[in-house]
Amino acid sequence: MSKIITDTENSFKVLFYHNPQPMWIVEVDTLKFFAVNDAAIRHYGYSRSEFLSITLAKIRPPKEHGEMIELINKIKDRQSVKKELTHVKKNGDIILVNITSYTVNYQGHECRMVIINDVTRQSVVNGKLQTAWAKLRQTLETMTDGFITLNKKLQFTYINKEALRILSTKKNISLNKNIFDVFPEIENTRFAEFIRKALVDPKSERFEQYLSTPDKWICPTIYPNSSGMGIYITDITLEKKSQMLNQAHTKTLEELAYLNSHVIRKEVANIVGIIQLMEHLDDKEKITELMPILNKSAKNLDNIIKEINTKIEN
Repeated sequence: MSKIITDTENSFKVLFYHNPQPMWIVEVDTLKFFAVNDAAIRHYGYSRSEFLSITLAKIRPPKEHGEMIELINKIKDRQSVKKELTHVKKNGDIILVNITSYTVNYQGHECRMVIINDVTRQSVVNGKLQTAWAKLRQTLETMTDGFITLNKKLQFTYINKEALRILSTKKNISLNKNIFDVFPEIENTRFAEFIRKALVDPKSERFEQYLSTPDKWICPTIYPNSSGMGIYITDITLEKKSQMLNQAHTKTLEELAYLNSHVIRKEVANIVGIIQLMEHLDDKEKITELMPILNKSAKNLDNIIKEINTKIEN
């Protein structure tokens, strides 16, 4: 049953005519305006007499009139309805509004009392935010670095493709999962230490970390923020492997230099010394005694050369 309201009720005057939100009362069958408040007059640009001489169709775009009639027929028997609609001001401006409509009996007529909230500006802001986010997302998805965001509960709120490649082999990473549930192996590492530190310390941190799963070296940079943190992740596996190979190469060169400067020269010096001594000996028996020593030095030299070849091959 519709609530009966009259212009003589003080509560109605306060709640309707002095409401800061635009409001009006429209007859259901004719869609004529029966009453409008001051906020509606200011917002839509029509005078009170102009409002009372037009119908609801005037403030709806012509292409939406069919939809308007269909909506009115649907909500005739419903006590309250909330809906997002498009309205047209007197100057032709198109606005987006949220309306809340109630069934009332006004001066003996079945009507709808409507409260209007103009959300055009918020809609524009939201649209700009969505556009900006789409552009940012496109940038993040084409980055050569991984990028993830975590909330205060350390749950994933965003993961780009490169982060999935770097962090995930057989892992099932999805939003709203805690990073330590997905990667328990990073517990008790510097990565875990700096992630937890970021919850209480706004200072950014950059460091290197080896992850046994997925067998990669990474260089994360953590940026704390009010909602959690953003983490850029660079895959430095090839760089670290190259660095380790260079270290191994340097160590091998040092070992080869030592073999050349000490061990090889020692055996060569022994062999040269024995040969020179044998050249000055006429006693075959003494020469024969020196042969085992010469053979030993020659074998030692051969073994050293084999060792050098093995190191070079490795």
